[in-house]
Amino acid sequence: MFIASFSGGKDSQVVLDLVSRVIPPNEYLFNLTDELPKKNLNYRNPAIVDYMIDPDKADVYANENRVVLCYGYKKQIDFMDIEFNLIKRVKFRYKYPSNLANSKPGEDKISYVSSYLGKKYFYASFLGKSWNEHYDHNFYGTFLEVFDLDGNPVIRYRFDGLRPVYFAVDEETFTLYGPGDEGEPEDYLLVYKLKGLS
Repeated sequence: MFIASFSGGKDSQVVLDLVSRVIPPNEYLFNLTDELPKKNLNYRNPAIVDYMIDPDKADVYANENRVVLCYGYKKQIDFMDIEFNLIKRVKFRYKYPSNLANSKPGEDKISYVSSYLGKKYFYASFLGKSWNEHYDHNFYGTFLEVFDLDGNPVIRYRFDGLRPVYFAVDEETFTLYGPGDEGEPEDYLLVYKLKGLS
């Protein structure tokens, strides 16, 4: 399995993050015309191949100007340029699980669960509890943290309603759209107006 984010610049570059339980972790920058990667970044421990038990597990997001790593257990976000040069590391004090290999599914405290990289801002959904606790609260009570593309915090929202599983933001109207945990996405779309952004 892999996650690919496309960059539409002059070179038509692709950022590829291998998410696997058998291939050692790396993030790669490719030009679409080249067979080998232009650059790679190893942000995880290569001795831990299983993505789900790695304390450094992160999701990658990219556009033509930025590559962002948003961590799933640590409360950390790395903002980089398209060549993987670190612009800013946003790191908060946060107690996260360190021995994930010996825990039961759903018991580990989760940090960021889904995000969206727009042209103006980066939007990160913060859970701050285990999946089991989240289910016990009927999927309510998470946060959306918004950063500018240089990693500066802009605003934080609390979802008193249901959390979108994944989402996109219309940056013309600053409206967030995403499916909830219940029902089919086409029948159950959540819509949140993000006030205070321009």
